[in-house]
Amino acid sequence: MPQENTSTETLLTSYAASAAELLRLLAAFSESEINTIPFKESWTAAQVADHVTKSNSSVEQSLQAEGTPTGRKPDEGVPKLKAIFLNFETKLQAPDIILPGRGTYQKDILLARLEHSIHSIQRTARDKEVTETVTHPILGPGTRLEMLYFVWYHTQRHIYQLKNIRQFLTAQRADA
Repeated sequence: MPQENTSTETLLTSYAASAAELLRLLAAFSESEINTIPFKESWTAAQVADHVTKSNSSVEQSLQAEGTPTGRKPDEGVPKLKAIFLNFETKLQAPDIILPGRGTYQKDILLARLEHSIHSIQRTARDKEVTETVTHPILGPGTRLEMLYFVWYHTQRHIYQLKNIRQFLTAQRADA
């Protein structure tokens, strides 16, 4: 039986707002811009979207997994996740299983896949007990609540990244 919890609903509302912003930012890129490398050692906006989609899918699989009772506060790991993912001064290295592909992406298909991954997480989160512990292939064991915070913080991190990509492409276009 899923837990009806105001704080979980608040978290899901906050995640929905961030996810909508992510989708709006991506939609604002043209078909060519979304596949343009903005600067050395950067992903394209399309690669950011592919990475977030892969990450979301891996989290959604963990949310679906059989949970076990948690012998600690269900949000105990949240401050650490926040410190890692919302520190925009540090560059993080994505694990191989969620690295984006190197090809050219079709914007509409890319956005549809990302949107599907977002909705899958939201739907699953409402159907599961968020205080139970599950295991994620990258994050390891954590509660579903912590996984949801991870998704929210991860989305915010990539919103920041997309804004930087947009800003760089706009400046590059102005200089041309």
